[in-house]
Amino acid sequence: MQLTSNNRGCPNTENCAGDMELGYISIDDLPQQIWYMVSPSKYGLVNRAHANFLGGEAADVSHKSLYEVMLEMDADESYRNNLKVFESKKSLQCYEWMAGPDSIPRYLSITKTPMINSRGEVYCLLCTAHDITEQIQIKEHLKNIEESYKVVVNNSSDALVMLSNSGKVLYLIKPRKDFLGYSSDNVVGKSLAQFVPPQEFDGICKKFKQALSNKEAEKFEAKLLHKNGGEVYVEIVAAAVKYEGKPAIHLTISDISARKKMYAELQVAKEKAEENDRLKSAFLANMNHEIRSPLNSIIGFASILHRELDLPSEEVKNYTQIINNSGNHLLKLINDIVHISSLDSGHIKPVYEAASINDLLHELYHIYNQQIKDMQKPILLHMDEVDCNRRVSTDITRLRQILENLLGNALKFTARGSINFGYCIKGDYIEFFVRDTGVGIEEGQQKLIFDRFVQANANTEKLYGGTGLGLSINKSLAQLLGGDIWVRSKPNEGSTFYFTIKYNPC
Repeated sequence: MQLTSNNRGCPNTENCAGDMELGYISIDDLPQQIWYMVSPSKYGLVNRAHANFLGGEAADVSHKSLYEVMLEMDADESYRNNLKVFESKKSLQCYEWMAGPDSIPRYLSITKTPMINSRGEVYCLLCTAHDITEQIQIKEHLKNIEESYKVVVNNSSDALVMLSNSGKVLYLIKPRKDFLGYSSDNVVGKSLAQFVPPQEFDGICKKFKQALSNKEAEKFEAKLLHKNGGEVYVEIVAAAVKYEGKPAIHLTISDISARKKMYAELQVAKEKAEENDRLKSAFLANMNHEIRSPLNSIIGFASILHRELDLPSEEVKNYTQIINNSGNHLLKLINDIVHISSLDSGHIKPVYEAASINDLLHELYHIYNQQIKDMQKPILLHMDEVDCNRRVSTDITRLRQILENLLGNALKFTARGSINFGYCIKGDYIEFFVRDTGVGIEEGQQKLIFDRFVQANANTEKLYGGTGLGLSINKSLAQLLGGDIWVRSKPNEGSTFYFTIKYNPC
Protein backbone atom coordinates (compact mmCIF):
# COMPACT_ATOMS: atom_id res chain seq x y z
CA MET A 1 0.00 0.00 0.00
CA GLN A 2 1.22 3.49 -0.82
CA LEU A 3 -0.09 6.47 1.08
CA THR A 4 0.44 9.82 -0.57
CA SER A 5 -0.92 13.29 0.06
CA ASN A 6 -0.98 16.59 -1.75
CA ASN A 7 -1.16 20.02 -0.24
CA ARG A 8 -4.85 19.43 0.46
CA GLY A 9 -3.68 17.04 3.22
CA CYS A 10 -5.83 13.94 2.74
CA PRO A 11 -3.92 10.68 2.11
CA ASN A 12 -5.70 8.94 -0.82
CA THR A 13 -9.11 10.16 0.29
CA GLU A 14 -11.51 12.27 -1.68
CA ASN A 15 -13.37 14.00 1.16
CA CYS A 16 -10.47 15.12 3.37
CA ALA A 17 -8.86 18.50 3.06
CA GLY A 18 -5.91 20.10 4.76
CA ASP A 19 -2.43 21.52 4.48
CA MET A 20 -0.49 18.46 5.83
CA GLU A 21 2.26 17.11 3.58
CA LEU A 22 3.10 13.47 4.19
CA GLY A 23 5.25 12.91 1.13
CA TYR A 24 5.65 9.31 0.02
CA ILE A 25 5.13 6.62 2.73
CA SER A 26 5.12 2.80 2.21
CA ILE A 27 3.70 0.99 5.24
CA ASP A 28 2.17 -2.20 3.86
CA ASP A 29 5.20 -4.26 4.79
CA LEU A 30 5.34 -3.02 8.38
CA PRO A 31 4.18 -5.56 11.01
CA GLN A 32 2.60 -2.74 13.01
CA GLN A 33 -1.08 -2.13 12.36
CA ILE A 34 -1.74 1.36 10.91
CA TRP A 35 -4.94 2.94 9.69
CA TYR A 36 -6.77 6.25 9.28
CA MET A 37 -10.20 7.17 10.60
CA VAL A 38 -11.90 9.92 8.60
CA SER A 39 -14.72 10.09 11.13
CA PRO A 40 -15.36 8.45 14.48
CA SER A 41 -17.06 5.53 12.74
CA LYS A 42 -15.46 5.36 9.27
CA TYR A 43 -12.14 4.03 8.11
CA GLY A 44 -9.92 5.85 5.66
CA LEU A 45 -7.02 3.77 4.41
CA VAL A 46 -5.65 0.75 6.31
CA ASN A 47 -2.41 -1.19 5.92
CA ARG A 48 -2.18 -4.90 5.28
CA ALA A 49 -1.38 -5.82 8.90
CA HIS A 50 -4.59 -4.25 10.22
CA ALA A 51 -6.72 -5.63 7.40
CA ASN A 52 -5.34 -9.13 7.95
CA PHE A 53 -5.98 -8.81 11.66
CA LEU A 54 -9.65 -8.13 10.87
CA GLY A 55 -9.72 -11.06 8.47
CA GLY A 56 -9.66 -9.34 5.06
CA GLU A 57 -7.62 -7.41 2.54
CA ALA A 58 -6.90 -3.69 2.70
CA ALA A 59 -9.46 -2.98 -0.01
CA ASP A 60 -12.12 -4.84 2.00
CA VAL A 61 -11.64 -2.61 5.02
CA SER A 62 -10.65 0.81 3.65
CA HIS A 63 -13.47 3.39 3.61
CA LYS A 64 -15.78 0.96 5.49
CA SER A 65 -17.73 1.64 8.65
CA LEU A 66 -16.49 0.14 11.89
CA TYR A 67 -19.79 -1.72 12.15
CA GLU A 68 -19.20 -3.38 8.78
CA VAL A 69 -15.93 -5.03 9.76
CA MET A 70 -16.19 -5.46 13.56
CA LEU A 71 -18.50 -6.99 16.09
CA GLU A 72 -20.96 -4.42 17.39
CA MET A 73 -19.55 -4.31 20.92
CA ASP A 74 -16.00 -3.86 19.57
CA ALA A 75 -17.18 -1.16 17.13
CA ASP A 76 -18.99 0.69 19.98
CA GLU A 77 -15.81 0.83 22.07
CA SER A 78 -13.67 1.99 19.13
CA TYR A 79 -16.25 4.63 18.17
CA ARG A 80 -16.29 6.11 21.68
CA ASN A 81 -12.49 6.42 21.75
CA ASN A 82 -12.38 7.93 18.22
CA LEU A 83 -15.02 10.48 19.16
CA LYS A 84 -12.96 11.59 22.20
CA VAL A 85 -9.97 12.34 19.96
CA PHE A 86 -12.03 14.17 17.30
CA GLU A 87 -13.62 16.34 19.97
CA SER A 88 -10.61 16.93 22.19
CA LYS A 89 -8.06 17.21 19.37
CA LYS A 90 -5.64 15.37 21.70
CA SER A 91 -3.85 12.07 21.22
CA LEU A 92 -5.18 9.08 23.12
CA GLN A 93 -3.46 5.92 24.31
CA CYS A 94 -6.13 3.27 24.81
CA TYR A 95 -6.69 -0.47 24.93
CA GLU A 96 -9.39 -2.18 22.91
CA TRP A 97 -10.61 -5.72 22.49
CA MET A 98 -11.08 -6.68 18.85
CA ALA A 99 -12.14 -10.05 17.47
CA GLY A 100 -9.98 -11.42 14.67
CA PRO A 101 -10.99 -13.71 11.81
CA ASP A 102 -11.15 -16.67 14.22
CA SER A 103 -13.62 -14.68 16.40
CA ILE A 104 -11.15 -14.93 19.30
CA PRO A 105 -10.82 -11.52 21.03
CA ARG A 106 -7.38 -9.95 20.91
CA TYR A 107 -6.18 -7.11 23.09
CA LEU A 108 -4.68 -4.10 21.25
CA SER A 109 -2.65 -1.22 22.57
CA ILE A 110 -3.69 1.67 20.29
CA THR A 111 -2.37 5.21 19.87
CA LYS A 112 -4.84 7.56 18.16
CA THR A 113 -3.33 10.84 16.95
CA PRO A 114 -5.50 13.68 15.51
CA MET A 115 -4.38 15.12 12.14
CA ILE A 116 -5.16 18.86 12.20
CA ASN A 117 -5.24 21.15 9.15
CA SER A 118 -4.30 24.82 8.94
CA ARG A 119 -7.78 25.84 10.03
CA GLY A 120 -7.35 23.86 13.27
CA GLU A 121 -9.77 21.15 12.24
CA VAL A 122 -9.30 17.42 12.76
CA TYR A 123 -9.70 15.91 9.35
CA CYS A 124 -8.66 12.34 10.31
CA LEU A 125 -7.00 10.17 12.95
CA LEU A 126 -3.75 8.31 12.48
CA CYS A 127 -4.04 5.06 14.44
CA THR A 128 -1.23 2.64 15.29
CA ALA A 129 -1.73 -0.58 17.19
CA HIS A 130 0.25 -3.40 18.81
CA ASP A 131 -1.29 -6.79 19.62
CA ILE A 132 -0.44 -7.27 23.30
CA THR A 133 -2.69 -10.28 23.93
CA GLU A 134 0.28 -12.57 24.68
CA GLN A 135 1.80 -10.02 27.06
CA ILE A 136 -1.52 -9.65 28.86
CA GLN A 137 -1.91 -13.43 29.09
CA ILE A 138 1.62 -13.78 30.42
CA LYS A 139 1.01 -10.98 32.90
CA GLU A 140 -2.24 -12.62 34.05
CA HIS A 141 -0.49 -15.97 34.31
CA LEU A 142 2.29 -14.44 36.38
CA LYS A 143 -0.30 -12.71 38.55
CA ASN A 144 -2.06 -16.03 39.16
CA ILE A 145 1.27 -17.66 40.01
CA GLU A 146 2.07 -14.80 42.38
CA GLU A 147 -1.32 -15.11 44.08
CA SER A 148 -0.88 -18.87 44.43
CA TYR A 149 2.61 -18.33 45.81
CA LYS A 150 1.26 -15.83 48.34
CA VAL A 151 -1.42 -18.28 49.45
CA VAL A 152 1.19 -21.02 49.88
CA VAL A 153 3.66 -18.76 51.71
CA ASN A 154 1.07 -17.06 53.92
CA ASN A 155 -0.34 -20.43 55.01
CA SER A 156 2.99 -22.18 55.33
CA SER A 157 4.46 -23.08 58.69
CA ASP A 158 7.95 -22.52 57.26
CA ALA A 159 9.98 -19.31 57.37
CA LEU A 160 11.85 -18.14 54.26
CA VAL A 161 15.03 -16.22 55.02
CA MET A 162 17.61 -14.60 52.75
CA LEU A 163 21.10 -14.23 54.21
CA SER A 164 24.01 -12.21 52.91
CA ASN A 165 27.45 -13.75 52.66
CA SER A 166 28.24 -12.31 56.07
CA GLY A 167 25.18 -13.85 57.71
CA LYS A 168 23.00 -10.74 57.78
CA VAL A 169 19.26 -11.27 57.35
CA LEU A 170 18.25 -9.48 54.14
CA TYR A 171 14.59 -10.41 54.20
CA LEU A 172 12.23 -12.69 56.05
CA ILE A 173 8.93 -14.14 54.93
CA LYS A 174 7.61 -15.45 58.19
CA PRO A 175 5.13 -18.29 58.66
CA ARG A 176 1.62 -17.92 60.11
CA LYS A 177 3.15 -17.36 63.51
CA ASP A 178 5.95 -14.96 64.37
CA PHE A 179 9.43 -16.25 63.63
CA LEU A 180 10.95 -17.46 66.93
CA GLY A 181 8.63 -15.03 68.70
CA TYR A 182 9.93 -12.02 66.71
CA SER A 183 8.23 -9.82 64.13
CA SER A 184 9.93 -9.38 60.73
CA ASP A 185 11.10 -5.87 61.66
CA ASN A 186 13.03 -7.28 64.62
CA VAL A 187 14.84 -9.83 62.45
CA VAL A 188 15.68 -8.13 59.13
CA GLY A 189 19.04 -6.39 59.25
CA LYS A 190 20.24 -8.48 62.20
CA SER A 191 22.94 -11.14 62.14
CA LEU A 192 21.62 -14.70 62.22
CA ALA A 193 24.17 -15.35 64.97
CA GLN A 194 21.81 -13.52 67.38
CA PHE A 195 19.30 -16.34 66.95
CA VAL A 196 21.71 -19.29 67.17
CA PRO A 197 22.81 -20.97 70.45
CA PRO A 198 26.61 -20.71 70.86
CA GLN A 199 27.07 -24.49 70.73
CA GLU A 200 25.22 -24.66 67.39
CA PHE A 201 26.95 -21.77 65.63
CA ASP A 202 30.02 -23.53 64.22
CA GLY A 203 27.97 -26.44 62.87
CA ILE A 204 25.48 -24.14 61.12
CA CYS A 205 28.26 -22.02 59.59
CA LYS A 206 29.91 -25.17 58.24
CA LYS A 207 26.67 -26.19 56.52
CA PHE A 208 26.27 -22.72 55.00
CA LYS A 209 29.81 -22.83 53.62
CA GLN A 210 29.14 -26.25 52.11
CA ALA A 211 25.99 -24.91 50.42
CA LEU A 212 27.96 -21.98 48.94
CA SER A 213 30.89 -24.09 47.74
CA ASN A 214 28.97 -27.14 46.49
CA LYS A 215 26.19 -25.13 44.83
CA GLU A 216 23.79 -27.75 46.17
CA ALA A 217 21.17 -27.39 48.88
CA GLU A 218 22.17 -28.57 52.35
CA LYS A 219 19.45 -30.03 54.57
CA PHE A 220 20.13 -30.40 58.28
CA GLU A 221 18.65 -30.11 61.77
CA ALA A 222 19.68 -27.52 64.31
CA LYS A 223 18.48 -25.44 67.26
CA LEU A 224 17.60 -21.73 67.20
CA LEU A 225 16.93 -19.39 70.10
CA HIS A 226 13.36 -18.33 70.80
CA LYS A 227 12.63 -14.85 72.12
CA ASN A 228 11.55 -16.39 75.44
CA GLY A 229 15.04 -17.83 75.91
CA GLY A 230 14.15 -21.40 75.01
CA GLU A 231 15.62 -23.46 72.20
CA VAL A 232 13.57 -24.50 69.18
CA TYR A 233 14.36 -27.56 67.07
CA VAL A 234 14.34 -26.64 63.37
CA GLU A 235 15.04 -28.24 60.02
CA ILE A 236 16.97 -25.95 57.65
CA VAL A 237 17.37 -26.20 53.89
CA ALA A 238 20.19 -23.87 52.80
CA ALA A 239 20.77 -23.08 49.10
CA ALA A 240 23.27 -20.75 47.39
CA VAL A 241 21.54 -18.04 45.32
CA LYS A 242 22.16 -14.59 43.84
CA TYR A 243 20.42 -11.69 45.52
CA GLU A 244 20.69 -8.32 43.83
CA GLY A 245 23.65 -9.69 41.90
CA LYS A 246 25.58 -10.81 44.99
CA PRO A 247 26.12 -14.31 46.47
CA ALA A 248 23.59 -15.09 49.18
CA ILE A 249 22.03 -18.03 51.03
CA HIS A 250 18.32 -18.80 50.91
CA LEU A 251 16.99 -20.65 53.96
CA THR A 252 13.77 -22.58 54.41
CA ILE A 253 13.32 -23.05 58.16
CA SER A 254 10.75 -25.51 59.55
CA ASP A 255 9.88 -25.79 63.24
CA ILE A 256 10.17 -29.50 64.08
CA SER A 257 9.81 -29.18 67.86
CA ALA A 258 6.51 -31.09 67.82
CA ARG A 259 8.07 -33.82 65.70
CA LYS A 260 11.07 -34.08 68.04
CA LYS A 261 8.75 -34.24 71.05
CA MET A 262 6.74 -36.99 69.39
CA TYR A 263 9.92 -38.96 68.58
CA ALA A 264 11.10 -38.55 72.18
CA GLU A 265 7.73 -39.72 73.51
CA LEU A 266 7.82 -42.69 71.15
CA GLN A 267 11.32 -43.54 72.34
CA VAL A 268 10.21 -43.33 75.99
CA ALA A 269 7.16 -45.48 75.17
CA LYS A 270 9.41 -47.99 73.38
CA GLU A 271 11.80 -48.16 76.33
CA LYS A 272 8.88 -48.46 78.75
CA ALA A 273 7.38 -51.25 76.66
CA GLU A 274 10.72 -53.05 76.63
CA GLU A 275 11.06 -52.54 80.39
CA ASN A 276 7.52 -53.80 80.94
CA ASP A 277 8.34 -56.82 78.81
CA ARG A 278 11.43 -57.47 80.93
CA LEU A 279 9.46 -56.96 84.15
CA LYS A 280 6.69 -59.25 82.97
CA SER A 281 9.27 -61.93 82.22
CA ALA A 282 10.70 -61.46 85.71
CA PHE A 283 7.16 -61.45 87.10
CA LEU A 284 6.31 -64.74 85.41
CA ALA A 285 9.52 -66.28 86.70
CA ASN A 286 8.68 -64.97 90.16
CA MET A 287 5.12 -66.29 89.85
CA ASN A 288 6.57 -69.73 89.29
CA HIS A 289 8.34 -69.49 92.63
CA GLU A 290 5.51 -67.68 94.46
CA ILE A 291 2.87 -70.19 93.38
CA ARG A 292 4.97 -73.37 93.68
CA SER A 293 6.30 -72.62 97.18
CA PRO A 294 2.93 -72.40 99.00
CA LEU A 295 1.51 -75.21 96.87
CA ASN A 296 4.45 -77.46 97.75
CA SER A 297 3.94 -76.63 101.42
CA ILE A 298 0.21 -77.32 101.26
CA ILE A 299 0.64 -80.58 99.36
CA GLY A 300 3.69 -81.73 101.38
CA PHE A 301 2.28 -81.15 104.85
CA ALA A 302 -1.18 -82.38 103.87
CA SER A 303 0.50 -85.65 102.71
CA ILE A 304 2.32 -85.95 106.04
CA LEU A 305 -0.90 -85.48 107.94
CA HIS A 306 -2.56 -88.10 105.74
CA ARG A 307 0.21 -90.69 106.23
CA GLU A 308 1.11 -90.06 109.86
CA LEU A 309 -2.23 -90.29 111.65
CA ASP A 310 -0.60 -90.72 115.09
CA LEU A 311 1.38 -87.44 115.09
CA PRO A 312 1.47 -85.47 118.36
CA SER A 313 -1.20 -82.75 118.50
CA GLU A 314 1.42 -79.99 118.76
CA GLU A 315 3.10 -81.13 115.55
CA VAL A 316 -0.28 -81.41 113.81
CA LYS A 317 -1.03 -77.87 114.91
CA ASN A 318 2.27 -76.60 113.43
CA TYR A 319 1.67 -78.40 110.13
CA THR A 320 -1.89 -77.13 109.81
CA GLN A 321 -0.62 -73.60 110.57
CA ILE A 322 1.91 -73.90 107.73
CA ILE A 323 -0.85 -75.12 105.42
CA ASN A 324 -3.06 -72.22 106.49
CA ASN A 325 -0.31 -69.60 105.98
CA SER A 326 0.61 -71.03 102.58
CA GLY A 327 -3.04 -71.02 101.53
CA ASN A 328 -3.42 -67.39 102.62
CA HIS A 329 -0.27 -66.44 100.72
CA LEU A 330 -1.56 -68.16 97.59
CA LEU A 331 -4.96 -66.48 98.01
CA LYS A 332 -3.36 -63.04 98.29
CA LEU A 333 -1.31 -63.69 95.18
CA ILE A 334 -4.41 -64.68 93.20
CA ASN A 335 -6.33 -61.68 94.59
CA ASP A 336 -3.56 -59.30 93.41
CA ILE A 337 -3.62 -60.74 89.90
CA VAL A 338 -7.43 -60.55 89.78
CA HIS A 339 -7.36 -56.95 91.06
CA ILE A 340 -4.87 -55.89 88.38
CA SER A 341 -7.01 -57.46 85.70
CA SER A 342 -10.21 -55.88 87.06
CA LEU A 343 -8.65 -52.42 87.36
CA ASP A 344 -7.32 -52.64 83.80
CA SER A 345 -10.70 -53.61 82.41
CA GLY A 346 -12.53 -50.91 84.43
CA HIS A 347 -14.71 -53.46 86.17
CA ILE A 348 -13.92 -52.08 89.63
CA LYS A 349 -16.11 -49.07 90.40
CA PRO A 350 -16.16 -47.21 93.73
CA VAL A 351 -19.16 -48.01 95.93
CA TYR A 352 -19.71 -45.01 98.19
CA GLU A 353 -21.25 -45.34 101.63
CA ALA A 354 -21.17 -43.45 104.91
CA ALA A 355 -18.30 -44.67 107.07
CA SER A 356 -16.18 -43.67 110.05
CA ILE A 357 -12.46 -43.31 109.35
CA ASN A 358 -11.65 -43.54 113.05
CA ASP A 359 -13.52 -46.83 113.40
CA LEU A 360 -11.59 -48.29 110.46
CA LEU A 361 -8.23 -47.21 111.91
CA HIS A 362 -9.09 -48.66 115.36
CA GLU A 363 -9.95 -51.99 113.78
CA LEU A 364 -6.73 -52.08 111.75
CA TYR A 365 -4.72 -51.12 114.85
CA HIS A 366 -5.99 -54.13 116.79
CA ILE A 367 -5.44 -56.51 113.86
CA TYR A 368 -1.83 -55.47 113.16
CA ASN A 369 -0.90 -55.05 116.80
CA GLN A 370 -1.88 -58.68 117.29
CA GLN A 371 0.16 -59.69 114.22
CA ILE A 372 3.22 -57.95 115.70
CA LYS A 373 2.78 -59.88 118.93
CA ASP A 374 2.33 -63.13 117.04
CA MET A 375 5.51 -62.46 115.02
CA GLN A 376 7.32 -61.46 118.22
CA LYS A 377 8.87 -58.44 116.51
CA PRO A 378 10.18 -55.58 118.66
CA ILE A 379 7.92 -53.04 116.94
CA LEU A 380 5.72 -50.39 118.53
CA LEU A 381 2.50 -49.71 116.57
CA HIS A 382 1.00 -46.25 117.03
CA MET A 383 -2.13 -44.69 115.55
CA ASP A 384 -2.64 -40.91 115.17
CA GLU A 385 -6.35 -40.40 115.63
CA VAL A 386 -8.16 -37.25 114.53
CA ASP A 387 -10.56 -36.02 117.17
CA CYS A 388 -13.53 -36.07 114.86
CA ASN A 389 -16.49 -38.41 114.74
CA ARG A 390 -17.72 -37.12 111.40
CA ARG A 391 -18.58 -39.78 108.88
CA VAL A 392 -17.50 -39.49 105.28
CA SER A 393 -18.82 -40.89 102.02
CA THR A 394 -16.23 -43.20 100.46
CA ASP A 395 -15.63 -46.76 99.30
CA ILE A 396 -14.56 -48.13 102.67
CA THR A 397 -13.60 -51.52 101.17
CA ARG A 398 -11.07 -49.97 98.76
CA LEU A 399 -9.78 -47.62 101.46
CA ARG A 400 -9.26 -50.58 103.81
CA GLN A 401 -7.45 -52.46 101.02
CA ILE A 402 -4.94 -49.60 100.57
CA LEU A 403 -4.26 -49.28 104.29
CA GLU A 404 -3.92 -53.04 104.79
CA ASN A 405 -1.42 -53.25 101.93
CA LEU A 406 0.69 -50.38 103.31
CA LEU A 407 0.58 -51.67 106.89
CA GLY A 408 1.44 -55.19 105.66
CA ASN A 409 4.44 -53.83 103.78
CA ALA A 410 5.55 -51.79 106.77
CA LEU A 411 5.37 -54.89 108.96
CA LYS A 412 7.23 -56.97 106.36
CA PHE A 413 10.11 -54.52 105.86
CA THR A 414 10.53 -53.38 109.50
CA ALA A 415 12.57 -55.63 111.78
CA ARG A 416 12.47 -53.37 114.83
CA GLY A 417 11.47 -49.84 115.77
CA SER A 418 7.99 -48.45 115.14
CA ILE A 419 5.12 -48.23 112.71
CA ASN A 420 2.92 -45.18 112.85
CA PHE A 421 -0.24 -44.50 110.82
CA GLY A 422 -3.05 -41.96 110.73
CA TYR A 423 -4.68 -39.21 108.70
CA CYS A 424 -5.57 -35.53 108.52
CA ILE A 425 -8.03 -33.43 106.51
CA LYS A 426 -6.47 -31.01 104.00
CA GLY A 427 -9.04 -28.93 102.15
CA ASP A 428 -11.00 -31.16 99.77
CA TYR A 429 -8.88 -34.24 100.54
CA ILE A 430 -8.15 -36.66 103.36
CA GLU A 431 -4.43 -37.42 103.56
CA PHE A 432 -3.37 -40.76 105.09
CA PHE A 433 0.15 -41.85 106.05
CA VAL A 434 1.93 -45.04 107.09
CA ARG A 435 5.41 -44.46 108.55
CA ASP A 436 7.95 -47.16 109.44
CA THR A 437 11.57 -47.49 110.55
CA GLY A 438 12.33 -50.26 108.07
CA VAL A 439 14.89 -50.77 105.31
CA GLY A 440 13.93 -47.65 103.32
CA ILE A 441 14.01 -47.07 99.55
CA GLU A 442 16.65 -45.53 97.28
CA GLU A 443 15.63 -42.15 95.82
CA GLY A 444 15.89 -43.40 92.24
CA GLN A 445 13.39 -46.18 92.98
CA GLN A 446 10.77 -44.10 94.80
CA LYS A 447 8.67 -43.37 91.71
CA LEU A 448 9.29 -46.70 90.02
CA ILE A 449 7.91 -48.82 92.86
CA PHE A 450 4.38 -47.77 91.93
CA ASP A 451 4.80 -49.36 88.50
CA ARG A 452 3.75 -52.96 88.05
CA PHE A 453 6.11 -55.80 88.79
CA VAL A 454 8.70 -53.37 90.24
CA GLN A 455 10.27 -53.87 93.68
CA ALA A 456 12.73 -51.60 95.45
CA ASN A 457 15.75 -53.68 94.44
CA ALA A 458 16.71 -57.13 93.26
CA ASN A 459 17.29 -58.38 96.82
CA THR A 460 13.81 -57.42 97.98
CA GLU A 461 12.19 -60.33 96.20
CA LYS A 462 14.74 -62.81 97.55
CA LEU A 463 14.60 -61.55 101.15
CA TYR A 464 10.92 -60.66 101.55
CA GLY A 465 9.05 -62.28 98.65
CA GLY A 466 6.14 -60.59 96.94
CA THR A 467 5.05 -59.96 93.36
CA GLY A 468 5.63 -56.21 92.93
CA LEU A 469 1.90 -55.66 92.33
CA GLY A 470 0.73 -54.32 95.70
CA LEU A 471 1.82 -50.68 95.35
CA SER A 472 0.63 -50.57 91.75
CA ILE A 473 -2.79 -51.70 92.95
CA ASN A 474 -2.69 -49.06 95.71
CA LYS A 475 -1.95 -46.34 93.16
CA SER A 476 -4.89 -47.39 90.98
CA LEU A 477 -7.22 -47.56 93.98
CA ALA A 478 -6.14 -44.15 95.31
CA GLN A 479 -6.82 -42.62 91.89
CA LEU A 480 -10.15 -44.46 91.79
CA LEU A 481 -11.09 -42.63 95.01
CA GLY A 482 -10.07 -39.27 93.56
CA GLY A 483 -6.58 -39.00 95.06
CA ASP A 484 -2.96 -40.08 94.58
CA ILE A 485 -0.10 -41.85 96.36
CA TRP A 486 3.59 -41.08 96.93
CA VAL A 487 6.50 -41.93 99.24
CA ARG A 488 9.34 -40.24 101.10
CA SER A 489 12.12 -42.49 102.23
CA LYS A 490 15.79 -42.84 103.14
CA PRO A 491 17.68 -46.13 102.98
CA ASN A 492 18.15 -47.77 106.42
CA GLU A 493 16.04 -45.05 108.08
CA GLY A 494 12.53 -45.95 107.00
CA SER A 495 9.72 -44.85 104.71
CA THR A 496 6.56 -42.80 104.90
CA PHE A 497 3.83 -43.60 102.40
CA TYR A 498 1.18 -40.94 101.80
CA PHE A 499 -2.05 -41.21 99.88
CA THR A 500 -5.12 -39.03 99.47
CA ILE A 501 -8.79 -39.61 98.76
CA LYS A 502 -11.54 -37.13 98.05
CA TYR A 503 -13.11 -35.69 101.21
CA ASN A 504 -16.88 -36.03 101.04
CA PRO A 505 -18.35 -35.33 104.53
CA CYS A 506 -21.79 -36.75 105.22
